[in-house]
Amino acid sequence: MAVLVYRFMGAKYTFWHQLGLDFFRKDLIEEIAVKNTPFFIANAKNGIDEIKNNYKVSGSKLFCLPQYLSMNAEFHNRKKIKEELNINKDSVVIGMVSHYREEKLFDLLFETFLKMDESNSIHLIFLGDKTNSLDTKRKYDYFIEKIEALNLSYKISVLSEYPVAKVLSVLDIGVLVSTIEGTPNVVMEYMLYGLPVVATNHIGCEKLLNSNELLIRNNHKELAEKLKFLINNAEDRKRVGAFNANEIMKYSKENYFNDLTRILTTKSNR
Repeated sequence: MAVLVYRFMGAKYTFWHQLGLDFFRKDLIEEIAVKNTPFFIANAKNGIDEIKNNYKVSGSKLFCLPQYLSMNAEFHNRKKIKEELNINKDSVVIGMVSHYREEKLFDLLFETFLKMDESNSIHLIFLGDKTNSLDTKRKYDYFIEKIEALNLSYKISVLSEYPVAKVLSVLDIGVLVSTIEGTPNVVMEYMLYGLPVVATNHIGCEKLLNSNELLIRNNHKELAEKLKFLINNAEDRKRVGAFNANEIMKYSKENYFNDLTRILTTKSNR
């Protein structure tokens, strides 16, 4: 539809949002649309690679433009949040904020935490939206039931419809383990709050963090190693967190719109 509007209604620009989650792909209509789309913008390099490899689009028509940071930091009182969530005041708090969807590997973090936690020195928080779908509700319920069965509610909090800013304010370590990502918003949010981030080694994560120091393949061993390193080294948590807080300033609205304007101007003049 975007291509039809562009071609037949005199629009200067239209936007075709390709999430890669379509029900119909590689059909004739999409083939015509790809051929007649003047340029493509993806929010991460893997998006560019998908367009280039799947649709055989010329590199001159492809641009990578990660989204801008869309939230402001709102710091809450850590002590009060720990009391509210029944977290030991001296615990290092590890958290994963994401949708309870299949591609988000809460299970990997949960199982790793169970294997490595031998004391009350660490606490795990999950935050997601259980109302997003039947699948997200099932995953949320699974963790609630599992934690109750293991009697672990004093060291693991599974949350939904809880303020994101409050969770980000109480975390010491942010985690995102998943099977697929573009440029993940939650990593940007962890960085805004000055947190060290352990993440799956997606190219969008590496680009944001400007480092692979804490990137992992999705396995228990690597995840446990990175978490233990941060848990046992408060100064390294501060060092990496401060670096991340500085790096995320590159992803401002002003920089985004300057880059977008440059792309649009470049294509308009051709």
